[in-house]
Amino acid sequence: MSNRIILGLDISTTCTGISIVLVDEEENIKPIVVTHLRHKVSKKLDKIESLFVKCNGFIEKLDEILKENDLYVNGKTIITDVVIEEPLVSSNNKYTVATLLRYNGMTAYKVYELLGIVPTFISSADARKYGVPK
Repeated sequence: MSNRIILGLDISTTCTGISIVLVDEEENIKPIVVTHLRHKVSKKLDKIESLFVKCNGFIEKLDEILKENDLYVNGKTIITDVVIEEPLVSSNNKYTVATLLRYNGMTAYKVYELLGIVPTFISSADARKYGVPK
């Protein structure tokens, strides 16, 4: 098995966690990027429109992060895998749940559009298990 570079995302409508790690042939994990992006948009925007603006802003920032860390070669990303934590939908507010699911889907699609990689979705429990195995 060869080296893999994994983009991990914890997507929320207010803040998105971003990690990029190198997994070598011996399954050792080396962090490349661990950061977050706070989504700030004008309060004058309609709630749905604000999701589009946040999503586009996130994709622009992700593209910058990839460029800053030399994760493009000949115009193509060297990311091999994308893992996205599924949103927690335990809220009693149906609007909140719908908004989280909608934004998660929008962002996942834009990541696919940028990188050409179909994301894998994992639960928060699995995200913790893989991210902090001990």
